[in-house]
Amino acid sequence: MKKDTKMLIMISGICIFLASSLYYLFKTKSISDSLINSLGITILAVISLIIVYLVQKKGE
Repeated sequence: MKKDTKMLIMISGICIFLASSLYYLFKTKSISDSLINSLGITILAVISLIIVYLVQKKGE
């Protein structure tokens, strides 16, 4: 994987984590619940970003 691709995946993961943690924080009013839910969503999103990258690279 190129360095810029890794950086984009990392930035995307951070943005998804922040957005989902703020959403769950306002929804549940509990910091620990929002962090746990956000971490799960972020892991799934980063895995899907990596899969999309690998499929796209294989198609080239």
